[in-house]
Amino acid sequence: MPSAYVFTADIATIGILNVKSYGATGDGVTDDTAAINAALDDAASGTVVIFPAGTYLITAALTPPAGVTIEGQLAIIKMNNLGLAISVTVNDITIRGLHFTSTNSTSVAIQMYSSTSRLTIENCRCTEAVLFSSYRGVAYATIAVSEYCTDIIIRNNRCVSTTSTSITFSCILFFYCSNVIASGNIIVNYAHGVQFWGGDANPAVDGAIANVRKAKNIVISDNIVTGSIVGGVWGSMGEYITFTGNVISGCGDVGIDVEGCNRATIAGNTTHNCVGGGIATFSLNSQITIVGNCCSTTVANQYLIAVRNQTILPENKDLIISGNTLKGVGVIGQVFIECVGSILICDNQLLNVKIAWPSYNYINVHIHDNILDFNISPGAAFIALQVQQVFGGVGVSIANGFPITTSTNGIAVDVSNGDTIYGVSATGLVTIRLLRTRG
Repeated sequence: MPSAYVFTADIATIGILNVKSYGATGDGVTDDTAAINAALDDAASGTVVIFPAGTYLITAALTPPAGVTIEGQLAIIKMNNLGLAISVTVNDITIRGLHFTSTNSTSVAIQMYSSTSRLTIENCRCTEAVLFSSYRGVAYATIAVSEYCTDIIIRNNRCVSTTSTSITFSCILFFYCSNVIASGNIIVNYAHGVQFWGGDANPAVDGAIANVRKAKNIVISDNIVTGSIVGGVWGSMGEYITFTGNVISGCGDVGIDVEGCNRATIAGNTTHNCVGGGIATFSLNSQITIVGNCCSTTVANQYLIAVRNQTILPENKDLIISGNTLKGVGVIGQVFIECVGSILICDNQLLNVKIAWPSYNYINVHIHDNILDFNISPGAAFIALQVQQVFGGVGVSIANGFPITTSTNGIAVDVSNGDTIYGVSATGLVTIRLLRTRG
């Protein structure tokens, strides 16, 4: 047998193709686009196209056929100023183990187009580029269900921008998608971490309560997102949405946020120092459950949970905030609520956090069995628990074991000495607890 035996069988018949067999160099200098696309052109459904270790410079988008897996083995896809690395226009694509690098802050590593299904992106890295987008410029009013991107899994990827001002888009964007999972990803210094979009939540645009929510069945779990200029993990006009196990910190606006959504669960997440709210809701939402989360801040008056509604419509309703741990670390933080039709706040434990409810509200406002502790001097008197301007004056209950004062402005709770509605005194170190009462 010759000392250098070469196996010459058609390796496509055993389901593996190597891009270097088609002339790709992986030297980071030679343009490997044509060689890689030649390998992809030869790949039948079920084929794995291998990128051995190396740096592959591309100058045009790669276009895999249906049913193909692209697998990197310590492989870098060097995009330079290229706008798009991989264009997904067919079904049943898996992309794993590639590291995408770019010098263009608007570059997208993987773009998925209308009416495509079953895409998996896993164990990839992304530097100075968007990892995934299904944005395609389609308006809410014209997109049909048949045009949604569906059945997407994006998991265990690591995406980093060296400076948060260099990335102006979402790292992962589900634009008119259904049946998707984003899990176990690490995202650092993007404008947004993980975002879904099913329309503009503004009721004057797409967000009227009767309108269809065009992002559906989305799970965002166990991601770590830090340093976002705007939002950590959030979305607009979704239905059947789950956020669980995410760790979000240092966001310029919201940590976890739903806007104009129905049937969303936000459970078991951790947020820290998110300016617009560790957890937030905006516009008209329905059946939102916020349970078992831990939110903290070191910034005075920052929102731990914020329920915002630019209208005064009661269709923002059926919110539950229960079993959460909220902490102001050396400062007084707040839970901020406005314009709700029905809400239950119960069994939460708050440390140095006030509940501020200064806006229009409706009937069916219930606050029960919470613990409010204060162990710092606030520096000035403030209302620790306030519900104001309740329309109708019925259906409101506060049961925390302290006196309730009713006035034309609504309801406030005395957490001090029983003779003022302004709460914690400004003198000395105070520890004040609204004790649980049942019955």
